[in-house]
Amino acid sequence: MWIDDKTWTKLFELVPRVAIEAMILNEKGEVLLVKRDIKPYKGKWHFPGGYVRVHEKLEDAVKRKAKEETGLTVEVVDFFRVYDYAENSRLHHPQGHIVSIAYLCKPLQGKLKNNVRFFSFSNSPKNLGFGQEAYLEDLHHAGYLEVKN
Repeated sequence: MWIDDKTWTKLFELVPRVAIEAMILNEKGEVLLVKRDIKPYKGKWHFPGGYVRVHEKLEDAVKRKAKEETGLTVEVVDFFRVYDYAENSRLHHPQGHIVSIAYLCKPLQGKLKNNVRFFSFSNSPKNLGFGQEAYLEDLHHAGYLEVKN
C-alpha cells in the first residue's frame, strides 16, 4: 500500500509511532552509540534504532537497525524498557509522539562503521540527541554500564 507524502506527514502528526532501540553492550560494560549524520540532531550521539516497519517483528527491527547503523550483526538478549516520548514527558522527539522499545543486545560480528563507538558510562558523550541521556542513566542504574576513570 502506498501513501502520498502529505498523508504520511498527517498520519505522523495524528498517531504515535513505534520505534526500537538497540542497546548494544560489550563484555567491558560499554555501550555502542552512533553519531548521527542526518537531521534531526545531526552530529549528536544516539542509540542505534528507528521505526518498526509494517508486519516486522520487534526483534527483527532491532537487528535490522543495528546492522544498518553500526555495521554489526547483533543478538537480542532481552527486553530492557519502554520509552514514551509523549508531550510533556522527560523525553522529547522532534517528530512527535514516539513509543520506543529498548532491547539489550550483544555484538556478534561485523565491522564498526566510522561514526560508531563504544563508551563507558563515565566517558559517554555529552552531546546526545533525542533526550537519550535518560537511556544511559537507566542502563547505569540497572547495572549494565561500568564507570571507568
